[in-house]
Amino acid sequence: MLLPWIGIDTEPGDGMMATETPNEGVQAEEIQTQINQALEELDQIRNQRQSITTPADLQAAERAIIKATDKIAALMTDQKIQEAVD
Repeated sequence: MLLPWIGIDTEPGDGMMATETPNEGVQAEEIQTQINQALEELDQIRNQRQSITTPADLQAAERAIIKATDKIAALMTDQKIQEAVD
């Protein structure tokens, strides 16, 4: 059985051997594109002029920052995993 998302061939008798799949480079490129987009989102948040006058405004700004940085962290983890299996 071929597991294309990680490039492992588990056919009986073959043992588990890494194989190359056509999607390996595509997946890495897609992850990098998503990282670049997430960094742009974070940069927009950083450059945005925002009037924070209430605790709710501060919480909203904080949530936006946390959401953007969590997304970057997840994508970078995906990238490292993809690199490890390629």
